[in-house]
Amino acid sequence: MTDLFSLDFNRPDSYGIILLAVKEILFGIFLGLIPHILFAAVELAGNIIAFMMGLSIANVFDPSTNSQTQVISGFKNALMIMLFLALNAHHVIFEAILASFRAVPVTTLTIPDTLYENTVRYFADIFFIALRLSYPIIAVTMLTNFVFGMLGKSIPQMNVFVVGAPLGILIGLLYMALGMPGNG
Repeated sequence: MTDLFSLDFNRPDSYGIILLAVKEILFGIFLGLIPHILFAAVELAGNIIAFMMGLSIANVFDPSTNSQTQVISGFKNALMIMLFLALNAHHVIFEAILASFRAVPVTTLTIPDTLYENTVRYFADIFFIALRLSYPIIAVTMLTNFVFGMLGKSIPQMNVFVVGAPLGILIGLLYMALGMPGNG
């Protein structure tokens, strides 16, 4: 491992120092994106669940992102933050930062070739993780919509939208509550 102060900072060659600073900034952004990808997948899963349950219209202001977010997405995100902290995953992030200094020392300008491939793969995995997280609710809400569609065809006098929308939300929320730990 090279020494942190092996560069001669008194040299007039400021281009090398600027390149090192840019490399460290980009590498820091990459390390910060890895946990953000997991949180983005949970938020996307919450958006999919809210859409399937019929709650996609119900938006609230999220002060952490300064934007509108769906209620289920905010709930899933808060659960993910609590789970992240309860499992001490933030310690894993600190260990990854320390390991990054060993893998890519500060005084080198080389970046591993697999960094770019892994970044693209991680961003592609967001959608697969989100679908896996939201699949049970998707299946239940699709089954509920199918049942209400069959009821609407068999009983034309029943207004399926008036009965089906609140009941679909209730069934989705009940299924989410059953999926919480300790409710098995």
